[in-house]
This record gives sequence, C-alpha cells and structure tokens, in this order.
Amino acid sequence: MDLVIVSPSKVIFEGEVEMVIAPGELGELGILRAHTPLISNLKEGILRVKSGGNEEQYKINGGFLEVLKDKVVVTIYG
Repeated sequence: MDLVIVSPSKVIFEGEVEMVIAPGELGELGILRAHTPLISNLKEGILRVKSGGNEEQYKINGGFLEVLKDKVVVTIYG
C-alpha cells in the first residue's frame, strides 16, 4: 500500500509499505493492505513503518491518519 507522511511544511515520506503502526488516541493502530477505510486522531508517540523486512520510526507530536483504498495518509503536527 502507498503511504504518505506530511507535515504543514513538507512531505516527510512517500512510498510503498507493508504495514503502518500508529499511536491512536485510543491505542495503537496496525494498518495492513486492504484495511477498512477510517480516520483517526493520533497522539504523541512513535509512528512505525514496516517495509521489506525493515522498520523506520518517526517521533510525532500528534496529528491524524486517514486510511483509503490501498493508501494511508498521515498528517502530523509541526
């Protein structure tokens, strides 16, 4: 699935990933391909991105996550 991570000033990441693990307000959200569409607020924490056996981590101060058909958009604050 495609992932885009954006802040108010720039695109931080854009590419194909296998899984996104995000710090949702009510707990961690694990997003895989073909996940049900949803929108969720994110709290401060670590956004984890898995692809090709590797994991990248991004410290975020909150934001929101939108899951679309085969695409995830994460908008983070500052």
